[in-house]
Amino acid sequence: MRITRSRLIIPINVKKFVNNSYKRNADAIVLDLEDSIPYDQKEIARDLIRSAVKPAAAGGNRLYIRVNAEKTVQKKDIHASVLPEVHGVILPKVETREDIGIVDEQLDQLDPEQRIQISVLIETSKGIRNIDAILSASTRIESVSLGAEDLASELNLGNGPQREELLRHVRYTMLLSAKAHHVQPLALMGSISNYKDVGKVREAAVNAYQLGFEGNSCIHPGQVQILNDSFSPDKETAEEAQRLIEVFEESVAQGRASMVFKDKMIDYPHYEQAKQLVEFHNDIIAFETKKADARKRWEEMQHEEGSS
Repeated sequence: MRITRSRLIIPINVKKFVNNSYKRNADAIVLDLEDSIPYDQKEIARDLIRSAVKPAAAGGNRLYIRVNAEKTVQKKDIHASVLPEVHGVILPKVETREDIGIVDEQLDQLDPEQRIQISVLIETSKGIRNIDAILSASTRIESVSLGAEDLASELNLGNGPQREELLRHVRYTMLLSAKAHHVQPLALMGSISNYKDVGKVREAAVNAYQLGFEGNSCIHPGQVQILNDSFSPDKETAEEAQRLIEVFEESVAQGRASMVFKDKMIDYPHYEQAKQLVEFHNDIIAFETKKADARKRWEEMQHEEGSS
């Protein structure tokens, strides 16, 4: 199962952030060539990719490059991003199926084995209206997320409850389309522009997880563990799901595929959901172990190189 509870975005031109990214325990690191980079430094930032990928991927996390939206610049960004350490590219401001097709064709030439995945970022009303066509445009698409602030700016939304009501509707639309196309939906139910409000960030993440979203991006390391915890089933929930599986299988063996568990009637849909939850819980444990081992190996290698 894909695990992308936390996706930490780092400006590629800040060496200290890049070199320390492996310590953050994010499920994914995003090296940003887009919004965090001034227009006159795009080429300089692109030239940093090759030296940045090793430390950014050293924490056992998946590594993405967020490329620019402008097509000429984007083509150069993608060409520079197809490296062994890179898992995928994040495409900002996707509005049409054709936007995906251009990138898909380029990647097919650079990466015929389809190792590089595409993460779609929807930031406009046109993108939302075309979301089904967009998410069905390539087998490389693995996730979709919403640029809520950009969309709110385009629509000239105020800061009242009406703003959040509309954005909730947009997120629901994105969620249903993502599930229909077997693509990971990434979002929070609410704004986290005030990243220091830990309680609000956690509430927005937990609400999103309960609805079926699978993670979100963040720009501050302090949000990583909050997202990891919020988009994970806790130990007690996993244990209860495992017990449901066992009881249901015992019931099926006795010829009954419907039964009462914890005062609730359950059948095959509940059983399948419980299996998915337990599998996800076990995958998270394995992934956390992998990341911890990778961090340790990287630090030992850095120490050996520093001693020699």
